Amino acid sequence: MTLIECFTKAHIDNIAACLRLRPQKLIFVGNTQEMTDPVERYKALFRRRGLDTAVALCNADEKDFGDLRAVLFRLISASEECVIDLTGGEPSVAMALGAALADLGEEKRKTVRVERYDHQTDTVVDYIHDNRQEPAKAIHLTVEEMIALHGGGLFPDAYQLPADCTRKDLDRLWRVVAGMPKQWNEAVSLLKRFEKYSETKNPVRVSLQDLWESIPALQEKEETVRELIEKLDKEGVVTDQSSRNTLQYSYNSDFLRYCIHTQGNVLELKTLLEGRAVREAGAPLFGDSRMGVKIDWDGDIPTSGFAFSGTRNEIDVLLMRGATPLFVSCKNGDVKPEELYKLHTVAARFGGPYARKMLVVADLDRKDDAAAEAFARRAWDMDIFLVADAAELSADQWQEIFRMPFGNDPEKAMEEFLKALQ
Repeated sequence: MTLIECFTKAHIDNIAACLRLRPQKLIFVGNTQEMTDPVERYKALFRRRGLDTAVALCNADEKDFGDLRAVLFRLISASEECVIDLTGGEPSVAMALGAALADLGEEKRKTVRVERYDHQTDTVVDYIHDNRQEPAKAIHLTVEEMIALHGGGLFPDAYQLPADCTRKDLDRLWRVVAGMPKQWNEAVSLLKRFEKYSETKNPVRVSLQDLWESIPALQEKEETVRELIEKLDKEGVVTDQSSRNTLQYSYNSDFLRYCIHTQGNVLELKTLLEGRAVREAGAPLFGDSRMGVKIDWDGDIPTSGFAFSGTRNEIDVLLMRGATPLFVSCKNGDVKPEELYKLHTVAARFGGPYARKMLVVADLDRKDDAAAEAFARRAWDMDIFLVADAAELSADQWQEIFRMPFGNDPEKAMEEFLKALQ
C-alpha cells in the first residue's frame, strides 16, 4: 500500500498516518526544498520504530491548481492501492485531489482511500465513504521523539525520577512547602548556604561559631533556618539533632535530600508525580513524562571535548498524551510576565500547533489584584492554562488540572481559569 502525504508545516500531521498504517511506500507531496530536512528527521524516527517504509519526495506547487492536480493523478494512477492523507492539508489540496479523483475510472477509484486523522479524538474521517468517522489507533510519541521531530535535541544530563517513584514519596515534604509557599524559596536558599559549611553531606553538621564572619546578619538567618529544620523534622523529612551552637540533622532518604537541592525542585517533582498518577480508562493519561528537559534548538549537542555554545531552553516538566505534548513551567516564587512568553515560544517551536501549555504557581501574588488579573488574562490569551494556587490543591484537584488543557469546552476552561483569581 502507498501512502500519499500532502506535506504541511505541522510535523505530527506529516507522520501520524505512516505510524498508524505502516505502508510499504510513503510519498510526500510539496515543495522539495522545504521538505528535505524535516523528512530526514521523519526517516530517523521511522528507523527507530523499526518501520521499513520507503520514503520519496514529489515536488508540486500547491498554489498551482493544475500542477497539483496532475501530480496527484499521476501518483494515484501508478499505485495499486493508496491512501491519501489530508490531515492538516490546505483547502487547495483537497480541491485538486477531488479533481484528480474525478478523472479516474470507477474501478480505479475503488482502490483509493482519502482520510483525515483527528489527534484529539483518535478518530479517522473517511471522505470516500460518506464522511464516515471511525476509531483509529492512537499515535504515541516520547518526549525525546517529539523534540527530535521538531529539529531539537535533549541534553542527557537531566536527572529523572525512577519509574516506581510516586507522589506518596513526596507527601511529607510537600506538606512543608504547601504550608509556606511564599517563604519556601528564601528558607531553602539559606539552608543550602549554611550546608556549604558542613564537612559531610549527610548528616549535616555546621558549627555556628565559625560563621560569624562568613554569613552577614547570622542570627536572623539562623532563626529562619532553624524554623525550617523544625518543620522538616516534624514531617519526618530530616532527623534534627541540633544544639545551641550547632546545626546538625540527617536527611531521612537520598530522594528527600535531592528534593531540597534547589528551591524549585519540590514543585517540579510534585507536578511530575501528580501528572504520572492521572488515569484515563484505567491507563496513564500520559505515556511519557520528564522533568528538567534541557532542549538544544538545532539538535547538535557535542558529546565531549567542546563547550556548548548553541541556543538552549529548559522546560520544568514535559508530558506526552499520545502525540500531544503538555509543556509545564513551575514557579514557586514571584512570576514575571516574561515567563509566559518563554513558555509560549518553546512550546510553539518544539510542540507544534497541538501543544498544550500550563503554568503552575505555588501561590500567585495578589498584592495588586488588577496586575494579577492582567497576568492571568495574558496567560489565557496565549493559550496557557494557569494553576494559580498549587499549594492549596487537593488530590482530586491535582488530577483535574491535567485534564483541563485537553478539554473541548473552552467556556468551562475559562470559568475554571477565572476561579483561580478569586
